Amino acid sequence: MFYRLLADLIVIVHFLWILFVIVFYFLTLYSLLVKNERFLHLKFLRTVHLAGILMVSVFIFMGEYCPLTWWEIKLRNLSGIISYKGSFIVHYIEKFVYPDVHPLVVQIPSIVIGITTLIFFIIKSPFNKKEGDGSLLPANRPLLEAGKNLHKNS
Repeated sequence: MFYRLLADLIVIVHFLWILFVIVFYFLTLYSLLVKNERFLHLKFLRTVHLAGILMVSVFIFMGEYCPLTWWEIKLRNLSGIISYKGSFIVHYIEKFVYPDVHPLVVQIPSIVIGITTLIFFIIKSPFNKKEGDGSLLPANRPLLEAGKNLHKNS
């Protein structure tokens, strides 16, 4: 039972990771196209996104599974469950995480997202000093600017 719960938890984390990668990709694309740089200054999130999607692209290019997939399979085997039997929510999340399609349907978009994410990161690096302070909270930018001006005047 414990291993099955851990496997279910990994499926949920896997789902949330995929959701993060897809949503943050489109937020970045939107920011670049509309010239709304709200999401382009988030150093930590953009770096995690880039590292994650590049890692996924490398696994796909090499024909390997994501480590989360391996852990889930191992935990399901340890729990004695051969087929995917679980809760209602996990059942449908698994359909999203492991779609029953030809592998190229997942591989090609994943590699394209990886390459374009790298290009976006290079074009609008969150580490470029001119682009912003990299705060996780863009709303704090005016307060930070006021603090910098105060420091300059003293």
